[in-house]
Amino acid sequence: MVKSGVDDATIIQTIRGADAVSFDLSAAGQHDLTSNGVSVKVVTAMKAQAAKNRLPPSTKGSPTRKSLPWSTPVWTRIRS
Repeated sequence: MVKSGVDDATIIQTIRGADAVSFDLSAAGQHDLTSNGVSVKVVTAMKAQAAKNRLPPSTKGSPTRKSLPWSTPVWTRIRS
């Protein structure tokens, strides 16, 4: 969108209106974004929207396998 000339306000509005997002917000990803003309305001909006998509912390005991993304390890404590 940036390379197409879309203004920051429109990009941010699109990000905020998205039901689901998948951004590479690693250090390298952010470097790539900013070096390709994406403003700090847009990156900040991306971070905020990505944070909204995180799973809420479990409030009742241990999380189940179904409540976690596949890449998240599940740890079990065994009583001795």
